Amino acid sequence: QMYRTPIDLVHEAIGTVNETVEGKLEQVQQVSEILVSGFARRLDSSLSNIAEEVLKEPGMSSNEKRMVVIGKTGTGKSTLCNILTGRQHDDKEIFPVSQGMDSCTNRTTTKRAYWRGSPSTFPFTLIDTPGFNDTLPDKDSSSIAEMCRKLKDLKTVNTFLIVINGSNPRFDQSLIAMIKIFQDMFGHDFLEKNTVFEFSNWGHDERAVMKRGEDKTETYWTKELNNQLKKQVGSTTEVPAVFIDAKHYAEDENEVIKFNEEMKKLEQHLNTLLFVIMLLFLFSQNRSFVNQLFLGRSN
Repeated sequence: QMYRTPIDLVHEAIGTVNETVEGKLEQVQQVSEILVSGFARRLDSSLSNIAEEVLKEPGMSSNEKRMVVIGKTGTGKSTLCNILTGRQHDDKEIFPVSQGMDSCTNRTTTKRAYWRGSPSTFPFTLIDTPGFNDTLPDKDSSSIAEMCRKLKDLKTVNTFLIVINGSNPRFDQSLIAMIKIFQDMFGHDFLEKNTVFEFSNWGHDERAVMKRGEDKTETYWTKELNNQLKKQVGSTTEVPAVFIDAKHYAEDENEVIKFNEEMKKLEQHLNTLLFVIMLLFLFSQNRSFVNQLFLGRSN
């Protein structure tokens, strides 16, 4: 029998330990995969049940619409929200409006109302969100987190309305970054199937038209918008835009006509865009995001 030195015996012992550890690790991995697979199936089933229960909420009909208004600070989101719910543009009760450039909306606000405040129209839910590109450090991150929690409770959304300042339309990097964040969360359908852009502060009076220039029409900016979306974020469809002047002069017949026309366009978009089941969509697109948002942990 070959003589084995103490070193040989140590190597043999280490080899035996390694084989044992590797076997145990393989068993642990198999058990983990079974547990994760079972958890995923249970979560999938739970989310499906939640989606089915959405339409059973008290007072919430199966075709009731939901709109989320997002955009940079100072673009006039809250002003628009007041108009959409039939209030004066500077109403401070539900959607307070800032008098300066600082954000007045510090939290995501949800309001169930009739379209343009008229019971003869239809009920819908409107969600006003804090402005992005805020001057306060880390405000954008906290705003997105809070908004996502609200969307989790809301469960479904028909329309994301992105507001751009029409008096100075700019497709800068902060706007592009904001769109990409939502694409990462909700997929490309967020932009291509459930989004409308609103050019706020868009005057329809003769002086406003003259200041913009005869060639800078609604058609021009809608085309420019889609050119930028295709180039910057990879959009493959034509995303619609509306040009609502929430502060139009009510005594000017032409301004009132244009205001009503643009409001009607937005109403039609809201009523024709299919709703997105947020929980299911988020889960199917980004499991790690769902883990962080709904389970309170990361992978």
